[in-house]
Amino acid sequence: MAMDEAVKGKEKRKMRRKLVILGVCIGVCLSSGCAMIPQTVELSPKVSVAADTMGGGKKIELQVVDERPTEVIGHRGSAYGDMAEIKPSREVRNIFYDEIAKGLSTKGFKVNAKGSNSTIKLRVDIRLLEYKSSQGFFTFGIHTRSTLKAVASKGGDVYEKLYRVDNEMRTMIVPTTGENARVINETVAKVVEKLFADDALLRFLAN
Repeated sequence: MAMDEAVKGKEKRKMRRKLVILGVCIGVCLSSGCAMIPQTVELSPKVSVAADTMGGGKKIELQVVDERPTEVIGHRGSAYGDMAEIKPSREVRNIFYDEIAKGLSTKGFKVNAKGSNSTIKLRVDIRLLEYKSSQGFFTFGIHTRSTLKAVASKGGDVYEKLYRVDNEMRTMIVPTTGENARVINETVAKVVEKLFADDALLRFLAN
């Protein structure tokens, strides 16, 4: 009788292991299928810039240039490599322009578009906005990066600086469109906030 119980217990443990492996395999298959579907993410970053009057109403000619070779931000990943594209719902250049213009206004500057007669100019180049996803055995990795280059000029003086943000996280489930939009928006917000945390740039524009 004890032998029968031991055999039954062993069989139950084998069955549980088989079910766990089956569940993992199904999860991988489902996630790979989802990874084939392209995503369009809604970009509306929540940028936090402290308000002050240091700009003193000075007019800034703002230009934002997207230097990336494509509008594609990245690809949804799977165990089999890169899959479907992730694209923004509107032009990345316009998103950055709007947020940087808002930030300058918050700092007390008046923003003019390129082609105005402002003697103080700020050009911001979007060097990188990237999303990468990877799939491990039990978790999914999300890696986002962004790089901006600011070039400010007035008279014969020039100020240049790069701003970089690099974020990584892991999740137990396949990232949804909403989750991907959230992490990309956070990356955009952080890199713009880094630009506005540069006191040397703001003083150059203001003085």
